[in-house]
Amino acid sequence: MFLFDRQVEILNYLKEKGDFVTGSAIAKHLKISDRTVRNEIHSIKKTCGENIILAVKTKGYMYNKEFDQMSTYHNLDIVSPNDRLMYILKNLVISNSNIDIFDIAERLYVSERSVEADVTRINKILLELDLQSIGISRTDTLIQLKNAYGVSNNLLYDVAKFNSADLNHSDFQKIFPNINIDYLGSLVIEILNHYKYASRYLSYTRFIVDIAMLIEAQHDYRHSLGVFYEDLIAPFKDNYTEYYSNIASDIHEMVLGKFGIQLSQADTDYMTHILYITHKMDVLETEIADAYGEKDEFSDFCHSTFEQLRVQKGIPYIENINELADDLILHLRIAMMRTELGIKLYNPLIHNVTTEYMHLIDVAIMIADRIEETYGVHFTFNEISYIGIYLATALHNYSDTLDWDSKLKILLYIPEGIGNLNLINKQIERIVDPHKVAIDGITNLPSDSEFDSIVLQYHLVITTSKRFSNNAKNIFILKKSFDINYQNQIKEIINKELIILKNTKLNLLIRKFTNEKLFVANLALHTKNDVISHLSNMLCTYGVVGEDFKEYVFAREKIAGTDLETGIAFPHSLKNIATHSAMAICTLKDPILWNTKKVNVVCMYANSLENSSESVLFVQHFMGAIFAPEFVESLKKCTTYDECVATLVEKLQ
Repeated sequence: MFLFDRQVEILNYLKEKGDFVTGSAIAKHLKISDRTVRNEIHSIKKTCGENIILAVKTKGYMYNKEFDQMSTYHNLDIVSPNDRLMYILKNLVISNSNIDIFDIAERLYVSERSVEADVTRINKILLELDLQSIGISRTDTLIQLKNAYGVSNNLLYDVAKFNSADLNHSDFQKIFPNINIDYLGSLVIEILNHYKYASRYLSYTRFIVDIAMLIEAQHDYRHSLGVFYEDLIAPFKDNYTEYYSNIASDIHEMVLGKFGIQLSQADTDYMTHILYITHKMDVLETEIADAYGEKDEFSDFCHSTFEQLRVQKGIPYIENINELADDLILHLRIAMMRTELGIKLYNPLIHNVTTEYMHLIDVAIMIADRIEETYGVHFTFNEISYIGIYLATALHNYSDTLDWDSKLKILLYIPEGIGNLNLINKQIERIVDPHKVAIDGITNLPSDSEFDSIVLQYHLVITTSKRFSNNAKNIFILKKSFDINYQNQIKEIINKELIILKNTKLNLLIRKFTNEKLFVANLALHTKNDVISHLSNMLCTYGVVGEDFKEYVFAREKIAGTDLETGIAFPHSLKNIATHSAMAICTLKDPILWNTKKVNVVCMYANSLENSSESVLFVQHFMGAIFAPEFVESLKKCTTYDECVATLVEKLQ
């Protein structure tokens, strides 16, 4: 149903009054003639049906409330940047032609500059969605969407989903002012329910938006949007059954009967295609899941790939994938089938995975590359990010097995006897974390020489004996009663020693992977490429990497940006080719635009096959800190390497 603005005003006025209103009253309200009122009401009835407005000569006109469910008319009310972005993209998709920026700006009551900014943002989002081949090109004042019809995505839906993970079809109402999206949705779902159609892969919101776009393409631009997808659906067309075709035909008839729009056969084929592949995927997923854990050629390939990653790529935590292997292999089977059918999913956690687990995405890419080499199936970046989620679980399982926080070793010397020793031991375990301390107890004191050598094996000695000086290093003398005051003192001392122990180990770890020669403050460079080249050369000069390293870093940057909102970038290579793992760190004199974010600090990491366990620990703790703005601010202020290490020790807790 499509109405002009004045016709919408008449309907809304009648709805508001809720009773009969004379033609003269309507004319006076809208400042038009009585004759114009009659003509407009005639047009409304012709478009929407005779019964939408009740007319009685002696009373005037009244809106028929039975149409409330059927018709909600909206003036174009695009206010927010997101609404504007979606409106521009919708028109680019359904028009399949050039659109004048000035026309859009005038229609939306914004400046040309605002529209240009929206176009830039759309292109960035398409890039984030792994749709690099698709984009908006510009010639003078004309813009056009390129290569949009070679993919199965509904770009409008995907971009909206990128901006808001929780969507329903009502959220698209503003950009479809002449279609009651809720009403369209209820009619479509009614047809699907009639045929008992169900598939978890069919997004009702996306399907309803698909149909709304088919309708508007016919109405606004007098062409079939489905025609542009004929090449995409051709390989599947012979597999369609009457079941799917009948559903699409009923939707076709519903659109004609309720909205007065004649869709083309290509439009109907496009709807059939969506119904077929989503239902087919649902059936295949069930079949694949039923074969969970079965050993075959593909499972052997996966286990071989995991082993190669562990041995050849130096990725130790891949060992822990064994517990998750069947789940991951099942996911990969389903992902391959999804990809072959052209079904593309958007991962709502993609931002979390690609930032917090940036280094895991590299491993996921390696797995995806092996699948493409062997089976010819190319995973989108969204699919790769799902692999990253499985790897994150394996990484956490692996990290839990590493001796990162070594226990504080305590010698408890209580000469009063075993009973007192056991009691004090239990009291100490109660006031501190027993998982962080290891307590050995003795009641008999060896000779002084033996005791001195034993003390060296412990971080702290606690005793009730008076033979030691209170000033003795790492020896604490307590009262035999071990009252509450002494218990609190012991708790404070042990916690302090735990911090010292952790900082000592952290300091050693940081200095293992950083170096004074790999730190530079206030670097006066102004582009991402220059910074990557400079830090790569530093690592090369230091003997960590070869000259080809920076090309691998550039290749990684093309896959997904390594810049974060906190103002730090973490460029690195997909290949673990360093002689030993090391990080080059620089602070920038002036912030630079890395990809989409301004960066003040750059930390380039080169990974090797050696020290893999410690490397995993270092990177994991480093990645856990860089999301805190205060961490980047502290690093930015560092002018010396020692200041940098001190900041890292403080923040990588």
